[in-house]
Amino acid sequence: MTQSERMSTFSDEVRAFVDIPRVATLATVNADGTPLLTPLWFMRDGDELWLVIGPNSPKAQNIRRDPRVSLVILDESGYTYVTVRGVARLEDGEDGAKAREVAMRYLGAEAGARFAERPYIREEIVCRIAIEHVRLRRDD
Repeated sequence: MTQSERMSTFSDEVRAFVDIPRVATLATVNADGTPLLTPLWFMRDGDELWLVIGPNSPKAQNIRRDPRVSLVILDESGYTYVTVRGVARLEDGEDGAKAREVAMRYLGAEAGARFAERPYIREEIVCRIAIEHVRLRRDD
C-alpha cells in the first residue's frame, strides 16, 4: 500500500529518514525558466536542510535570482522518498568548515577530512532551505 503525507514541518519519521546519509537532488530555476537538477550531499538542522555549493555555481546564481527550490531524497528502493519545497538563503561557508562537516557525514572522518582539504572547498558557501512544504511518500 502506498501512503503519502504532506506537512509544513518535519515529522519525527521525516527527520529519521533525512538523517540517513543519502544523495538528494536539488532543483533550482534557470534564468530561462528551465529547471536545473543537481545531485548533492545535505544535512539537517532542526527543520531546515543545508548543503554546500560553489559561490559562483549555476545553482548559486539561480538561488540569488530566485530562491525557490525543491529537493527530493530517495531511499535505496526509490519507492520511499521525501520531497521538500522551500526558500533558500546563502550564507558563509565558514572557510570550509561546513563542507568538511558534510563530507565527514558521507565519507567518514578520515576520508571526509581528506576531501575537505581540496583547495576549492574553502570557497564553498552554505545554502539553507527554509521548509514551506514537505511530502513523505512510502510504500508499505
